[in-house]
Amino acid sequence: MSETLLYTATNTLEAHLLQGLLAGEGIKVRLDSDLLMGGVGDLPANVQHIRLWCYSYHLLEAQAVLEGYFNHSGQDWYCGQCGEHNGSAFELCWHCQAPKKAG
Repeated sequence: MSETLLYTATNTLEAHLLQGLLAGEGIKVRLDSDLLMGGVGDLPANVQHIRLWCYSYHLLEAQAVLEGYFNHSGQDWYCGQCGEHNGSAFELCWHCQAPKKAG
């Protein structure tokens, strides 16, 4: 099965965050250059980025997931349990972990 370059992350934290997001949607992603991050400063700048690869048959679905993540728009909301203000990207209250109520 062939793999296709999906995304180039600027650091290992972003790469692993996106890998986890995609895994939650059932899309397996392979990272490369991840283990080289320990050499930052000693390696050329183009080696410091981490590429995310997915199987070609998952490409459109994976791109849609990333598109939704990067272009998330919506309204901030207040937690129904503790009243805390949460940004639109949060599905759980950052303070008490109560789920965002639909509507």
